[in-house]
Amino acid sequence: MLCFTISSGLSGTYQAACLGKEISNTNVTVFDTLGGSLGHGLQILKAVELASQGWRLEDIIQELEKIRDKMNILILLDTIENVVKGGRLSKFQGSVAKILNIKVILEGVNGKIEVLEKIRGNKRFFKRALDILGERKTDFSETVIGITHTGNFEDVEFLKTEIQKRYDPQEIIVNYMGATMGTYAGKGGIIVSFY
Repeated sequence: MLCFTISSGLSGTYQAACLGKEISNTNVTVFDTLGGSLGHGLQILKAVELASQGWRLEDIIQELEKIRDKMNILILLDTIENVVKGGRLSKFQGSVAKILNIKVILEGVNGKIEVLEKIRGNKRFFKRALDILGERKTDFSETVIGITHTGNFEDVEFLKTEIQKRYDPQEIIVNYMGATMGTYAGKGGIIVSFY
């Protein structure tokens, strides 16, 4: 049996699952995805695909470790209110960002969230996000891209259309963001995940 957890850098779920395994003395492999939202979900989908092809658990784990190491998680923040509350930016930086209409792109790094870039204005913000995808990977023909959001339908549709035009990935999965990641991303937040 395989148990996937959200990143240990964001939540205590991994540690709790390991403790539960130890206490119950069950034959469960606990896997820290070092991701959240579809950065977590894409790994689960891959494991299901490999299991259905008859892969052994040990081989699935090895493949998932490779995928986890290649995973890109970009968090596009429409508002930085929650980032300020979480202490990743100061109140002063938050006030300046609001006045200047500065948007922030965060990224998942080793299971934790770091500020990648700060961009002024919506058009530049989305253009830069799209450019980053192309900088991270050149061939998307066999890539599944996951996009989650907190109800930001218009921007998600724009992003999906532009990703399709520019990179022509194998598939784009769009879904709502879960509560944990939604708390980080705040209103209008979007997370783009791929490997």
